[in-house]
Amino acid sequence: RGHRRGEGLRAAFTWPWYALRAVLGVLPAALVALSTGVVLGGLGWWAAHNGFLTVVPPGPEGPGELPGNAPWVTPLALGAVVAVALVVLWFGPMSRRTREGARWALAGVAPGSAGAVTLVALALAVCVVLLVLTLQVGPVPATVWWPLPGPPALA
Repeated sequence: RGHRRGEGLRAAFTWPWYALRAVLGVLPAALVALSTGVVLGGLGWWAAHNGFLTVVPPGPEGPGELPGNAPWVTPLALGAVVAVALVVLWFGPMSRRTREGARWALAGVAPGSAGAVTLVALALAVCVVLLVLTLQVGPVPATVWWPLPGPPALA
């Protein structure tokens, strides 16, 4: 039908309802993703702490935060757990509406196939720049466990 009179006013008054509905709609998937991250991270940490999981033995630089592993294994393992949790969040329960909303929002930002290809290329370029900057830092910095006091202790 096209643009009708009063649609802007109606959108201004109804956005809180749609924002609340979106937050409540993503909660089940967020809880499942959080649980997945905690279980996978906990099992991996437990296995490494008890000597069942050695990805790369420590070299001359000494052991890392994951017992019996090189220092760079801890950030890699945490990144893998977060990646799995994000996939579970994206495809989790009741997340279809979230994906549809993201599709509509991105279609407004980058319309058509050319816009989608441009947006993906820009995102990949930013990822490459961040990866290069990360690798230029030098030795792997210690993992920041804030707000926790430090890595889990399974003694």
